[in-house]
Amino acid sequence: MKILYFSAYEEDHGGGEGKITWELAHESVKIGNEVIMLAPNLKGRGFKYGKSQDLDIYFYPSLSILEQLYVFAISPLTIRRLYQFLDEFNPDIIHFHTVMASVFLLEAWAIKHHKVVVHSIHENPNKMLSYVAFKRQGLLDRISKKMGVDEYLRTMYRYTDCLVSVNDIHNEEIRNFGYKGPLVTILNGRNLDRFDTLTLPSLSDNTIKLFFVGFICERKNQRYLIEVLKHLPNNYELYFIGEPLFKTYQKSLPKSDRVHYLGQRAFDELPKLMEGFHICASASIEEAFSLSIIEALAAGKPVVGLQNDTIDRLITTKNGKSLPVNTSPKNFASEIQKIAKLKQGEYDKMATEARDSVKLLSWDRAMLSYQELYTSLITGKQVEKDIRPVESILDLLGVKKTVKRFLNSVDKNRNIVKLRTIGTLSAVLLASIAVGYSISKLFTRKKK
Repeated sequence: MKILYFSAYEEDHGGGEGKITWELAHESVKIGNEVIMLAPNLKGRGFKYGKSQDLDIYFYPSLSILEQLYVFAISPLTIRRLYQFLDEFNPDIIHFHTVMASVFLLEAWAIKHHKVVVHSIHENPNKMLSYVAFKRQGLLDRISKKMGVDEYLRTMYRYTDCLVSVNDIHNEEIRNFGYKGPLVTILNGRNLDRFDTLTLPSLSDNTIKLFFVGFICERKNQRYLIEVLKHLPNNYELYFIGEPLFKTYQKSLPKSDRVHYLGQRAFDELPKLMEGFHICASASIEEAFSLSIIEALAAGKPVVGLQNDTIDRLITTKNGKSLPVNTSPKNFASEIQKIAKLKQGEYDKMATEARDSVKLLSWDRAMLSYQELYTSLITGKQVEKDIRPVESILDLLGVKKTVKRFLNSVDKNRNIVKLRTIGTLSAVLLASIAVGYSISKLFTRKKK
């Protein structure tokens, strides 16, 4: 079958949402599908073809709105060229993992041509904006409702043939959001073979190295881990691997000679980099299915973490320690030391248990599930969906009024919220959805 995957990130970037999109596309090629990845062009504004190993890529003109997140550069010319490309490739399936407004253009084309649209969900839709600035969750949830973000997501889901979640808890969150359409659970695969042969470190090393891989941001909670380090002996060091979601957050973190920022690293570099680390420490406030925890376990690293969906599912006393979210940094540090003080044989046994706990998370298993899903959706595709007139969508979202009201509220409450970047991002999203729906109206037929 012919499959188009869409990414808002370049390869090896974007956390779980970005990395899984690219890996899924590569794996889909391996089982014989005809695949093209639609990805942002970081070096120019035009469209162009490219290749990554066995994967064909069609780069679209893009604009950067965050450190590594890109949106489709919408104009009459770029939209016309996008639809020409889609007509030429004519995919059976369009699969995306993002909530960027660009996907409305893909959904519109799919509706017109009776094609299947699959959307993999990586965030809790009830807390969408708070993923950016998690500790302002309550405020952002209220802003989300005022700005029409909830309705934005519901509209996106409405024109999708199937949503894919990563665990049962995630399913419940999506249903609580009000989505009543097709929903399946598929655990993401991971290419973990390269982690199997890593040599385990010695607990007699002069330095005990803790690490965490992921965006540097409030939701990942690196500040807490730095507090943990203060309760550990001076021969303990902490390493962060990943890019800042906002540079201001990283700059605000306490400074220490024992804390090291290694920046973003390619997936191929991670196994060798992890080899010298002893324990993975995670304080992430919310994770649907953390790739960094899976990779740490595959590398044989015991994990000590605050409870979230991933920690609850994967971490036991055999491969680390799962701790209540209200655990103090001092008690968290105590659990770290318990592992670091094990006899080497006991530590090695824990490392083996860590590797065994993620052996089932293979792409072979995941691709079998995806292929069955794709086939069933193509078979069941019968009627063309209707897109409502753009006027009613704009009335529903209240684009102009909500954006203006929100930006005014930011100006009046500088001492409460520092969200101008989020306001700008939301304005871009809502403005681009308006353009997307305008194009949708032109390129689709209304149901009689």
